[in-house]
Amino acid sequence: MGQRPALGGGEERLRPGRARHVQRQHPGGRREAPDDQRRRLPEGLGAHAPSEVVLYLGGRCTAFTADVGVDDEREATNKQGSATFEVYADGARVAATGVRTWQDPAVPLTAGLGGAQYLRLVVTDGGYGNSYDRGDWAAARLTCA
Repeated sequence: MGQRPALGGGEERLRPGRARHVQRQHPGGRREAPDDQRRRLPEGLGAHAPSEVVLYLGGRCTAFTADVGVDDEREATNKQGSATFEVYADGARVAATGVRTWQDPAVPLTAGLGGAQYLRLVVTDGGYGNSYDRGDWAAARLTCA
């Protein structure tokens, strides 16, 4: 899995500590990025709902950012997939997307962390069951002191 980030200063790549239903290398399929250009999004985390990633930050980080969306890599006949993306700092929800579907482009999600000890990233099934609910946290970054 690689080493945990030093959280020294500036931006840090996201490397999860504890994770459930998460692909830790590349988020997966092709998506529409926030600029509506269809391409493979950069590295990050791929997750199948329900999923959870918890990171210990030790109070050293001020912000989390990622481009999030439901992965649209699927068979042409499959018209399913919905999820929500939620960010928690020390148990308090600090950012959320609402329901996103496989047809929606990725959207930027930014959360202030306020020196939290723990960061938790959650993908839910969007309320319609979890078939094909593969969420991407692309270009996931922490801003740390």
